[in-house]
Amino acid sequence: MKDDTFQSPLTGRSIELLQATNDAAAVFQRSAHSETAVFRAYQEQMAALKLRGGLSFLNDSGDTLTVRVVNYSGRIGQILKRFESLVGLSTENFSFNVNDVDVYRKVIETRQTQYIPDSSVVIVQMLPPRLAPYLNRLVTTFGMHPGIYAPLIDPDGRVRGVLNMVDPHLTAQDVPALTAFANQIAVALDNARLFEEIRRYADELERRVAVRTQELAAANERLTELDELKSQLISNVSHELRTPITTLELYLDLFKHGNSEKRDHYLKIIEEQSHRLKTLVEDILDLSRLEAGRDKLQFGPVQLNDVVEQIVTMQQARAEAKGLELRFIADERLPVIQGIRSQLVQVITNLVVNSISYTESGYVQASVQLNEDDRRIDLCVIDTGKGIDSADLPYIFDRFYRGKDNKQGHIPGTGLGLAIVKEIVEIHSGEIVVNSELGRGTTFHILLPVTQER
Repeated sequence: MKDDTFQSPLTGRSIELLQATNDAAAVFQRSAHSETAVFRAYQEQMAALKLRGGLSFLNDSGDTLTVRVVNYSGRIGQILKRFESLVGLSTENFSFNVNDVDVYRKVIETRQTQYIPDSSVVIVQMLPPRLAPYLNRLVTTFGMHPGIYAPLIDPDGRVRGVLNMVDPHLTAQDVPALTAFANQIAVALDNARLFEEIRRYADELERRVAVRTQELAAANERLTELDELKSQLISNVSHELRTPITTLELYLDLFKHGNSEKRDHYLKIIEEQSHRLKTLVEDILDLSRLEAGRDKLQFGPVQLNDVVEQIVTMQQARAEAKGLELRFIADERLPVIQGIRSQLVQVITNLVVNSISYTESGYVQASVQLNEDDRRIDLCVIDTGKGIDSADLPYIFDRFYRGKDNKQGHIPGTGLGLAIVKEIVEIHSGEIVVNSELGRGTTFHILLPVTQER
């Protein structure tokens, strides 16, 4: 096509097209919020321009065009619909090879608008061979009318597709106006794409803000909970420290100014309260160390049979002093596990000593057993003691909780032992379970995995 084709004086029809395409710019600008809206605006403007045609878009590899929108209306549109139904073909979403249709190939290669005097040749080249019997009828229906084929070029300079327009009155002088029309469509489609990206980004940002807000709310709730726990801990520690200190002050005064014949009794109580105060401070420090040192733990090989047997041997004198039988049942199949020996010693000692303290007659039994089904070791401590009230069971691992039965007051303790036990068991990825019945004793099960992943 020679450039001088477009240098001849514009006809009245061409001037009208230029004016109409200028007016269309505002329409496309308003519709550029979605691809569907742009297609709708295109249909309206094609009707206003009294043109028929369609929009075809290139695939990623650039070798196939797919018709996305057509605007054949009136009698021709009705005939086209009947033809589609007859041959099982849909004009929209119809794909063809770029190289099979000369004018489309030339538009994409040259990136220039093409004018052809007879667009019926395009129909012949586009349709698959199986539809050859229908070609004459289609050419007769659509006529051998001129056509203009304009590239849709995005702001990055990439050809996205082709706009085709057919009308008996089209001339080469209409190319500039309809090229501008194609440019408007290309810009509107790119704006719609950008708008959609911004909308998706905004939705994702809103989702992330919602998630972050939820996380912050949860963190704030956790901080509030921790602050309350801290206040409760300070209150509990103050109370627990105040009790032995008050008792110490009282009996120190009695020791100095009271009945001299009772000094041995006063001294015994002072020693007991000093021991209680020391135990309380040590337990609080143990909890603090456990919470602060989780990331610095060094696991090593531990043979639980040996550990439990050693502790039972050490506590025999305490049990015999109360007339209790203290026994141990080992499991020879027990493998070596990965753990912190000093912490496991603390757990077993706490449970055995507790059982002895709360058992007046009968026995205390410690045992270990391998459960091969779930690859866990069951460390069990059973006693025939007074048992735990069902109302107390949900709280026995809470810090400073010692039960509601005032008759337990004669048994020394800080209310931190079982809290420490639970903390250590969880550090070892284990689980602690307690079963108890008043007057029939208590059973603690500590379930530890055979292998610790560290």
